[in-house]
Amino acid sequence: MTYKKNLLFFLLSLILFGCGGGDEPTIQSTPKIEINATVIDGYLKDAKVWLDINENFEFDVNEPFAVSGARGKVVLDVTGIDNPSSYPIVAQAVKDETIDESTGDFVTHNYVISAPKGEVSITPLSTLVHLYLEQNTNGVETPDGFSSKLSEAKDAVASSLGLNKDDVLGDYIEGRHNDVLYAAENIVASGVLPDEPSLLDNISNEITDSSQFSDDMRSVNENIKQSIEHVKSNDGMSFEEHLPVYNPVEQDKECRTGFVQDGVICVVDSDNDAIANNIDTDDDNDGIPDVDDTYPLTVEDTTDTGTDGIGNNSDTDNDNTVIPANVIPVANAGNNQTVDEQTAVTLSGSATDTDGTIAIYSWVQISGTTVLLNNANSVNANFISPTLTVSETLTFSLKAIDNEVASANDSISVTVDPVNSAPTVNVGSDQTVDEQKTVTLSGSATDSDGTIATYSWVQTGGTTVSLTDASSASARFTAPILTVSETLTFSLKAIDNEGASANDSIIVTVDSVNSAPTVNVGSDQTADEQKTVTLSGSATDSDGTIATYSWVQTGGTTVSLTDASSASASFTAPILTAAETLTFSLKAIDNEGASANDSISVTVESVNSAPTVNVGSDQTVDEQKTVTLSGSATDSDGTIATYSWVQTGGTTVSLTDASSASASFTAPILTAAETLTFSLKAIDNEGGSANDSISVTVNPVNSVKAVYSSVRAFAVLKDDGSVVTWGDRAEGGDSSYVTLDHIQTIYSNRAGFAALKDDGSVVTWGWGWSSIGGDSSYVTLENVQTIYSNRNVFAALKDDGSVVTWGSPDWGGDSSNVTLENIQTIYSNERAFAALKDDGSVVTWGYSVYGGDSSYVTLDHVQTIYSTSSAFAALKNDGSVVTWGYRAEGGDSSTVTLNHVQTIYSNRNAFAALKDDGSVVTWGRSNSGGYSSSVTLDHIETIYSNYYAFAALKDDGSVVTWGEGGGGGDSSTVTLDHVQTINSTKRAFAALKDDGSVVTWGEGGGGGDSSTVTLENVQKIYSTDYAFAALKDDGSVVTWGDSNSGGDSSTVTLENVQTIYSTSTDPVRTNVYSGAFAALKDDGSVVTWGGRDSGGDSSSVSDELSP
Repeated sequence: MTYKKNLLFFLLSLILFGCGGGDEPTIQSTPKIEINATVIDGYLKDAKVWLDINENFEFDVNEPFAVSGARGKVVLDVTGIDNPSSYPIVAQAVKDETIDESTGDFVTHNYVISAPKGEVSITPLSTLVHLYLEQNTNGVETPDGFSSKLSEAKDAVASSLGLNKDDVLGDYIEGRHNDVLYAAENIVASGVLPDEPSLLDNISNEITDSSQFSDDMRSVNENIKQSIEHVKSNDGMSFEEHLPVYNPVEQDKECRTGFVQDGVICVVDSDNDAIANNIDTDDDNDGIPDVDDTYPLTVEDTTDTGTDGIGNNSDTDNDNTVIPANVIPVANAGNNQTVDEQTAVTLSGSATDTDGTIAIYSWVQISGTTVLLNNANSVNANFISPTLTVSETLTFSLKAIDNEVASANDSISVTVDPVNSAPTVNVGSDQTVDEQKTVTLSGSATDSDGTIATYSWVQTGGTTVSLTDASSASARFTAPILTVSETLTFSLKAIDNEGASANDSIIVTVDSVNSAPTVNVGSDQTADEQKTVTLSGSATDSDGTIATYSWVQTGGTTVSLTDASSASASFTAPILTAAETLTFSLKAIDNEGASANDSISVTVESVNSAPTVNVGSDQTVDEQKTVTLSGSATDSDGTIATYSWVQTGGTTVSLTDASSASASFTAPILTAAETLTFSLKAIDNEGGSANDSISVTVNPVNSVKAVYSSVRAFAVLKDDGSVVTWGDRAEGGDSSYVTLDHIQTIYSNRAGFAALKDDGSVVTWGWGWSSIGGDSSYVTLENVQTIYSNRNVFAALKDDGSVVTWGSPDWGGDSSNVTLENIQTIYSNERAFAALKDDGSVVTWGYSVYGGDSSYVTLDHVQTIYSTSSAFAALKNDGSVVTWGYRAEGGDSSTVTLNHVQTIYSNRNAFAALKDDGSVVTWGRSNSGGYSSSVTLDHIETIYSNYYAFAALKDDGSVVTWGEGGGGGDSSTVTLDHVQTINSTKRAFAALKDDGSVVTWGEGGGGGDSSTVTLENVQKIYSTDYAFAALKDDGSVVTWGDSNSGGDSSTVTLENVQTIYSTSTDPVRTNVYSGAFAALKDDGSVVTWGGRDSGGDSSSVSDELSP
């Protein structure tokens, strides 16, 4: 587009917020600028509207967007856009979504309309003016030139339709320009307007004289113009009653009388000869060509001698002395009716016209439960009366229109009475069962005129039991323990869908059964010779008491039992020369004669001298060092049989050779000095044992504890709570101006870091602007529990459940308009936040289009929240899902059914919901995976994603992909089976298989092509935006992908690697290749490679990254 014009026709509102007191700074909000526009065919509600900043007619991410409300009104937030009035506005009406308020129905097809710059009424006619300007751009470079060309465009459109030039632009409904409304409705009905913005863009680049659209538009406008001139030339006619030139063809229906189908529209055919008026040379079929016929649309007349607008055959006064008036017809809808529910009802109407004939009948329902009217355009209509629980009156109106378009109405009332029969209930035959058995009460119910709504089992007699599934047809319980037989009674009540109920009862006889007792003599024992041994037994009886006990010896050297007829007996262990096992049995008999036994073994040891053990002096070592525990043992009357080292205190370590005299271990990584204790046990050849202990003090070495990253910088947290940073200095690589000690953990956003200290305070650094979050000097950060972030904002959750925010105000840094208390956790996308409260409700703030405004959805009973880059999806406790935010990228899920959802996955522009049955539902941008009907998604175990595609791992180890084909959505060139897990860059995937091999696909330069490296024995895969790094079992690393993103690691030595971290580029700059990796090695050192300006060069802090 070449023309630009500086116009300002709307109000700017600037609201300043200040904070007083002390030296606190004053905070000002961003000035808010809005455009108020109207979308009109009739007024269009729920149409999509955007400011076309890129002037390509299509909606792009950076363009203000809104959905029209009642009377077509829409408000576009154009804050921050220079001279917004210099851009056109585009609107899209969507079938089955956008409502035309002039009819109250959804629009019948998709179409796109627009308005040129400076106009705020978006109509079919403003579209024609806009396209004229686009196709005729010469001379529009200056304000005067544009004004002249605009006047020329209005002239052209008005002339083509027979309208007043001054009525072409603006709200023609409010201005009561019925001829313009008639023209607009017929343009839309003709189907000539394109259904996609890209097509309108194509038309705008055509030359008017060689444009197919212009040719089609001229033909449509000529037909509309003829009809408009016909109405204007007849004083008795009005546009409200005049038949349209075009009507859309409804699916599976035919054009009504007076029209003929032409493609997807109905075109006027006055004489019903199947030839549309626009090509018929004799429209009334009276034998007189239209060029010679004064009344080409009226078969009764061809001339008008009196020149009074009434043909001679219809004129009773050809000399214009008397003009007879049309007599209005009389309509009769018949007598009121009373019928039963679910009955066929016929509405028998009639109509008479004393001076003509009835041309059209139309039945409509006025009130009552909505029914489906059959033959609504005939004199007799019919319907099936609805199912009701109480009587209700339905009202209908019959409209009759005569051959001169006069009409009359009459109404009829139909009273519908409900009819209901009680259900029949059957619980089966009475039962007899033993105590403690599971009893099933199997009931059923039928309803001759409906369905069973609820079941309810209740116990009506006998010992109380607990009923399971009492609200189902079949319930169950466990028969109670009894001493004598007893009868229990139960009743089942069934209620049908209209509230009628019935009952049936059943008797269950429970018989008592004697249970044997349970005997327990405890664990086997070991005792020295000549020691007193106690055999401690016990017995219980679930349905009675224990009558007698009896201990007997069943094996080994005989001993004398004391109290053998009691629960507990005793004896003295015999003198032995070698160890021996004695066995005993306890028998218990209950009050009904049932008995049970239990046995015990007692090992008697001969007396032996214990050995002597020595583990040496206590030791002091550094963390991660190998420690040797050197022990020894002697036995004065034998030999040492076994050694056993055990750890008795301190951080747990893994002992090597723990069953030898000398063992070893690696000292653990610690943040403070700690003493570990160990014990060595030695056992001699006769079972005698002894112990000795040793203390090992381990001192910490200040090594790397964890690595964190922003988009272009790294931050390493060391064991002593200090921090080392490198990378882009402006985006967090330089922390020299803040004090970083006692740090507990670190958080980051796009270009800043926030470090949480042990005392709950926070230190921030990075991008110095308050709009990014690196500067938190204007907020108080104390008692902080954890920190969340989006692209340019931090949100700190405090111990008391309140939240403090800082960073870009429009993207959530300013949360002053919401109440943040009792917060449980916080979720975010690129520009907005959603806080989940303890009661399951949600508070949102930030950029409204991206989900900062959730006022139009109900958010309660929320379990967790997921997000794309610009929308949110809340999973509720009942498995349903609520979405909001940018509609095209997941904020609108109205086209899919979301229930029984288990979890939700997302990429940048789309969502994928995994359901309980393993199926998947997707929505959002179709080319990013929001449309998945081309693949079969069942038996899904989990889902992975990159920027624009999804990869679903099935329970058999196979993988299904969809989304952008070149970015990983098409995996047809690789074999995906036995897959264990999947990683991704922005536009590629890497699948790790069970055997340690790796398969890659997607954009080759972004990691999708791994043919130059050998990928086997891989343990885990890491990634930047355009490169992968695979950690192998032996601690080595293989890399591939874009070299500036870390795909080339040939300049560094990668061995003994423990884990890998990475930075990435700004998510908005999708074509910028940069990123870096940082590998943490076993010895605590860190090695980096990749983009130098993204943290790949750590040479400035190499000394601090060494152990």
